[in-house]
Amino acid sequence: MRTVSFARKNFFSGTLLVVGTSVGAGMLGLPVETAHIGFMPVCASYVLCFAIMTLSAMLFLELQVKMKAGGNISSMAYSTLGKGAAKVVEGLFAVLYYSLLIAYLKAFTHIVSNAYPHIHPVLNAVIAISFFGGCIFFKKQAINKINAGLVVGLVLAYAFITIIGFTRIRPQAFLAANWQNSVFSMPLIMTAFGFHVIIPSLYHYQGEDPVTTRFSILAGTTVTLLIYLIWQAVITGVVPLHALIDAHRLDQTAVIPMSRVLDSRFLPVLGQLFGFFALASSCLGVSIAFYDFAVDKLSISISRGTKLGLLLLIFIPPLVVVSAKIQIFYLALRYGGGFGVLLLLVLLPVVMTVSQKRKERALGQPFFPKAEKFIVTILLLFCLTNVIVNGLLLLK
Repeated sequence: MRTVSFARKNFFSGTLLVVGTSVGAGMLGLPVETAHIGFMPVCASYVLCFAIMTLSAMLFLELQVKMKAGGNISSMAYSTLGKGAAKVVEGLFAVLYYSLLIAYLKAFTHIVSNAYPHIHPVLNAVIAISFFGGCIFFKKQAINKINAGLVVGLVLAYAFITIIGFTRIRPQAFLAANWQNSVFSMPLIMTAFGFHVIIPSLYHYQGEDPVTTRFSILAGTTVTLLIYLIWQAVITGVVPLHALIDAHRLDQTAVIPMSRVLDSRFLPVLGQLFGFFALASSCLGVSIAFYDFAVDKLSISISRGTKLGLLLLIFIPPLVVVSAKIQIFYLALRYGGGFGVLLLLVLLPVVMTVSQKRKERALGQPFFPKAEKFIVTILLLFCLTNVIVNGLLLLK
């Protein structure tokens, strides 16, 4: 009975970890980026991306179980692909972290400037970076409490907005559909299910039990899918299409047009709070992950001086980009975050799995079970199709 109780506890904790890592600031941009496509095509894209990202997570987990490859995906790359390829993977991860930081900080400063319009954009960005960097520099042991407070605020604001929003939905808003352009939404939607970097830690936390970890991943991604579908329905049904298109043109998240459309005295405030909590929690998580990644890869001893230097290396480039008056939120999220997710969280596990299978075949083991071969083929076709189609869109 104790074993069953422990397994259940780990299952629920693991599920919440997957959900908490997946749900974040990306949902603020998704309804705006996909507004011109229509509700039903977007829902279909969500379901497809949910399936693809769940399958790719299962490949990561299988590699973790077979190789017991340390505590991160980078070590998996070293084990399966070799040192040279692993260095390329690490470089791509750095680009992904920078892209996400730029996107989240840009949107965060939009939220703050909308609440305090007289604040200078550069000062706005400096304050934001000082907060996130200060959390790491001074009180890293308190980060869990800060993040927990942000997540609680996020959940409460989300619950209130969705409950009240359903009373304001216009059914006719769901009729528009542009299926042929739905493929262009894929890279951004992929970021909504990007929790894969925690899989090694999740597996070890759950006592290296692949069954419990597998069910936690499946349950976590399913809950994430439901959260995003509900949010998409609320924004699509409440905010007029022209307001969402204008928000995309102005590089704004969904919170700003929603706050302007709703005539309630409380809902605009809830919308701003939701945006603040979502962006703050996501940006803090990416900042911590980038910092830990840099410490691990640079192999430096941590003193106050080196910590400050490392934080400056992490935050100064995003500060320069965010302070410039350019529309970069969706560009960074789509082509930085989106392509980064496609390459690192979909294509990378396929390449590592094939490499590992070749090593196993050299030892006389079967090359590919049919089910695993099918998964690898589907993921490879999906990734290559999206890279080509969205790459052509970028060149236009």
